[in-house]
Amino acid sequence: MPSVENLSGARWSGSAGEAAWVRDRLSPFEVYEVASVVPGGYEAYARVLHPAAVPEDARPVRWRDVAAWSGGTVDRGTQFHSIALPPVRPAAEPPWGGSGPLAGTLHPPDAAVLAEVLRAATSTPELCFFCLWDGYGWERGASGLTPVGEPSARQPGPIPEAVLNGPRVRLPRRDYLLYTGQVEAVVPTALLGEGRRQAANLWWPADRAWCVASEVDLAWTYVGGSASAVDRLLGDARVEAVPAAAGDPLTRVEAWVQRWVDAGTEALLTTAWPPSPPPWVRSRPSWRGREVDGRDCC
Repeated sequence: MPSVENLSGARWSGSAGEAAWVRDRLSPFEVYEVASVVPGGYEAYARVLHPAAVPEDARPVRWRDVAAWSGGTVDRGTQFHSIALPPVRPAAEPPWGGSGPLAGTLHPPDAAVLAEVLRAATSTPELCFFCLWDGYGWERGASGLTPVGEPSARQPGPIPEAVLNGPRVRLPRRDYLLYTGQVEAVVPTALLGEGRRQAANLWWPADRAWCVASEVDLAWTYVGGSASAVDRLLGDARVEAVPAAAGDPLTRVEAWVQRWVDAGTEALLTTAWPPSPPPWVRSRPSWRGREVDGRDCC
């Protein structure tokens, strides 16, 4: 597939083989460690924490703000629920509203900071590769407003048909569309246009001096690179980042949650089972067309 240029100067690319080295350096996805989503073998790693979702014109709510509210701490193993859902809820209102951090994408200003920091850590800042997960459904476009009495018209999505029908970068559990450009092309507006918030999910320079991964199910982004590049990122107050290692688990369960689960399991094991079903279960028709008795419905 020939390259398709976007107005920003970024180019969609059919050269999916450029990502083969990434696949070769990933740990098995089932291991679910840092190196399962960003290539292993780098000197150092960092985890960039996505801020809680906020209106476009509001100050981003950082994890340290949430930790100050809940009395928690932010370290290399902290997840958002670690600080947002403490065992005892504080009396004060939480510092964020609505949902938590967006998964799978950098906060656009944070993406711009990473591009600035990482530009100095590669010899090829003008030639970088960017992978965008193909599961967002942009190929369907959106229904636009039309005059009263006229049928709605579906607007084209931001990705050209030639790209949607072209080759994919295929990595464990994820397929991606590929584009190229200078390092600053990671920001959403550089490729997808105004109003878009999705940054690249995986990106690296041609010299492979570093690699950045925003796994679609995680509320943070991993960066692998030289110790000096990672140190500069960790020391930049414009983003919130903590150290990481290739073998760190992607998720964890806090001790207090594990104690709660253990206590609940013990209670179930020492209580008569199965319990009597409530009346609404006894009388509710099942999808098989018979009455559900609450005991052998599963």
